[in-house]
Amino acid sequence: MLRRSLFNLLLGNSEATSLTQETVTGIAMPDYLKTEDINPLVQEFDEITPGQEVELMVSTAHFFNISWSLATGSSVIAGLKLGIKVATNEVQLPIELGLHADGYLFIGGVKDNRRISKEKSTQSLQLLLEVHPQAGNLTYARLTLKDHYGLTLATVKNRSFSTENWAGKINNVGQFVKHLKIEGSTLNKFSPNKSEYTNYE
Repeated sequence: MLRRSLFNLLLGNSEATSLTQETVTGIAMPDYLKTEDINPLVQEFDEITPGQEVELMVSTAHFFNISWSLATGSSVIAGLKLGIKVATNEVQLPIELGLHADGYLFIGGVKDNRRISKEKSTQSLQLLLEVHPQAGNLTYARLTLKDHYGLTLATVKNRSFSTENWAGKINNVGQFVKHLKIEGSTLNKFSPNKSEYTNYE
């Protein structure tokens, strides 16, 4: 009590209150922690042919994931290219990820050290990309490869991309993709094409 009284005498109640209010109002909540004015959003595609592009409609400032199935065994990359910008002056290469022809799972320049055998790669495989926004506008991305039994074959992680890096179009740079599903959220003011997504109220 004595310390509090001395503090009030030195600074005054009004100044102490003003100092406290200024400190609190100066702290902004990161976008990825905000839950107001956002709605769940799901985009689903039965198939994506090689070279086909689709629009990523979810907010990359919040958590999102992309899952897809494919039958590999070819000499080409089995994966996706994300963050394709249209009509922009930004100098940014899209993010490539997936299962490379040499059998390694990768996100950008980072690859897992476990090599998938040709026997495994000829089976039906499932991939799951999870992107978690972090402080400083960065992201934590994890790509998981599973076999048709649901067992994890490989996992690769990458923290080098910002939330803006993921925004844009998605291109299938590999083989035939089946059952591509994107789950995330979007702002209330955003109204994407309803023929390409399901918006749960």
